[in-house]
Parts: sequence; C-alpha cells; structure tokens
Amino acid sequence: MRAYLVVVLLLPLLLAAAGEALAQSASKLPRVLLIGDSIAGGYAPFVQQAMKDRAEVVLVKRAKQNGASDNAIEEMDSWLSGQEWAVIHFNWGLWDLKITKEGRNNIPIEQYGKNLRELVAKMKKTGTIPIFATTTPVPERVMITPRRTQDAILYNAVARRIMEESDVHVDDLYEAVLPTIHELQHPSDVHFNDDGSQFLAKRVTASIDFMLYLSKNYYYKDGRAPKP
Repeated sequence: MRAYLVVVLLLPLLLAAAGEALAQSASKLPRVLLIGDSIAGGYAPFVQQAMKDRAEVVLVKRAKQNGASDNAIEEMDSWLSGQEWAVIHFNWGLWDLKITKEGRNNIPIEQYGKNLRELVAKMKKTGTIPIFATTTPVPERVMITPRRTQDAILYNAVARRIMEESDVHVDDLYEAVLPTIHELQHPSDVHFNDDGSQFLAKRVTASIDFMLYLSKNYYYKDGRAPKP
C-alpha cells in the first residue's frame, strides 16, 4: 500500500519531467523555414509530418497577401530577425510572372532577378543554408489568374543562373513534376491535387534532409555549398 502511495505521489513529477525532456528535445531540432506561395502551402503539412522527429519545419506567415518577390523584400527582415534557421527552402515565381490587366508580368523578369539577388544575400548573411525551389509548371490554359506557360521557363532560367552564381542549391520541382504533371496538377490551374502536393513534399523533404546532412558534415565554414 505504501509503495502504491509513493507511485501516486511521484507520478505528476515524473510526467512533468518527461514533458520537459520532450520539450528540450524538440527545441534542439534544427529549424527550417519554408517560403513560398499556395503551392508551398499545399506541401508544407506533409513536409512537417515527414520531418517531425528531425526538424521543426515552419511555413512563412506573410503580413500581406502578396507572394511576389517585391513584397518579400519588404518582409524578409521580419522573417529573419531574432530567428535561427538551419535551412530556408524558398521560392518566388508564380506571383511575379502573373499577367496584369495591361498584359505585363506583375514583376518584370529583370526586377525579379534583382530581387532574388537581394533576398539571397539577406538569407546568407544570417548563416542559414538557402535552397531555391524552381517555380512549378503553368498550364497552357489557366482559368483564374492569367499566366503564360513560357514565363515559368524563363523566370526559372534567370533564377537558376543567380543560384549558381550565389552557390545556392536548387531543388528543381519544375523538372520533377513535369513528366506526370497531368496526374498531379489540377486542370487549367497552377495548383496541385493531393497526390501532387505529397509528391512535391517528398522532393522538398529529401532536399532539406540532404542539406541538413551537409551542414553537419561537409558544409563550408563561409556558408558556401559544396559542388555536387
């Protein structure tokens, strides 16, 4: 009877200690920031679930409903300030290349390139490892927000060149989904079905895992990524 009472009395303390140990364990996980638009919003929950035991994955929260790179210039400091991100997996593109009423891209491709350079510089200054995700394909006919299929290719080409010059790893989501795009993407829409979001999540998770591994073992002290 006495032993039973001891167990009952100690149980709250044991549970509290276990909870504190779990919290400390979770706080030691590397933190990963996902920056993107509604495409990232689709795959983010799957990435978070897949990495729950090895990284704290956070989807960026924008102050404005604007996923273009010019808005990121305004908000990036607030996303980085006071935070320690081991990896930032990021994309800007679909909001930049969408067509305005005047028939122009929302963010001209030249300005898009300048914005990417500035944003990458901001990220690398914090010591994080940035990963650029290419913009996913735009269907030939988009029913809601007007975009051109060719623009995704052109904007990605500019982004790839900048990432190469900046020693930033590229997670090529565009090429990954292209062979089965009709199975993974909603018709006449840039968004993905559940299978598509899960497919993208596996790619994103693998890319983040790879860079976390490199950061522990091979990453250069000056923040540059090793060549593949």
